[in-house]
Amino acid sequence: MENILSCISNVVIFIFLVVPGWIARRRNIITSQQIDGLSSILVNFLWPAMVIDIMSSVQVSDELIHMAIYVGLTCAVVYLLCCGIAFFYLRLRKTSKTIFGILAFSIVFGNTGFIGIPFIQEVLGKEAGFAASIVEVVNDLLIYTLGILLIQYGRNSDKKIDRKALASPGFLSVINGLAIFILDIPLPDCLGKALGYMGNATTAMAMFLVGAQLGEMKLEQILKKKYLCEITVLKMLLIPAALITLLALFFPGNSLANHVLAIMFCMPCASCQAVFARQYQLDYKSATAYVMTTTVFLVVSLPIWSVVTNMVF
Repeated sequence: MENILSCISNVVIFIFLVVPGWIARRRNIITSQQIDGLSSILVNFLWPAMVIDIMSSVQVSDELIHMAIYVGLTCAVVYLLCCGIAFFYLRLRKTSKTIFGILAFSIVFGNTGFIGIPFIQEVLGKEAGFAASIVEVVNDLLIYTLGILLIQYGRNSDKKIDRKALASPGFLSVINGLAIFILDIPLPDCLGKALGYMGNATTAMAMFLVGAQLGEMKLEQILKKKYLCEITVLKMLLIPAALITLLALFFPGNSLANHVLAIMFCMPCASCQAVFARQYQLDYKSATAYVMTTTVFLVVSLPIWSVVTNMVF
């Protein structure tokens, strides 16, 4: 009971961190351009620093290495299963080619980096944050390969993998962090503290920006989007429920790793899909609506899944 109350308390803290951003945008204390600037700081500096800080802080052990391998392999399988679910559902619904890729991307990929990792680190600790970073490695590799191909599916363009995106600060920070962990490279004390300060700012900044983005929503426009309810239920309820059930039945001995996997796959749609949709001249307004709606729904679903995973694992 105490663990459940602690879990709920942590979720409530995250909700409180969202509120200032929502108020600031609704009252025009910050503008859309300022949100873009803060997002750039988060993506290019704070979040990469947090990832390296997590990976350089955990001690190398056989148990942690085995957990990383388990999380990475399981994560890859889950992403492939999600692709299968997305294609089955979208074929069943006979969706048009122009929206097919965006819907598939919405179902498969989640906001594991900017919401998932900070939440898991705060609630479950740095070892869990390390496992969450492994999920992010797989997530980034697939987003900038399979994800790009999905987005381009509805557009008459060459299907090319975006290699430049794999050189982003976020992706490189994960790779560098893994190298530091595997090779057990000690960081200078001053650098470690600097990364720690930047990493500590990530959670508050990420939640503030989630609130600010929610503050830009026009409800009447969003609710008119086709497939909105179906995508939200599938992404936020059915897939996490199925994953938790499968992990509990077939891999009951990996408690912490399963807890991390379950939480990471109950995250809302990845925010980058709206950027990709705009870049490839697709229906970016629908892509944004799916991101925003599932992010709002997270306020309801995350406490539920946090309690469930805490009880199951």
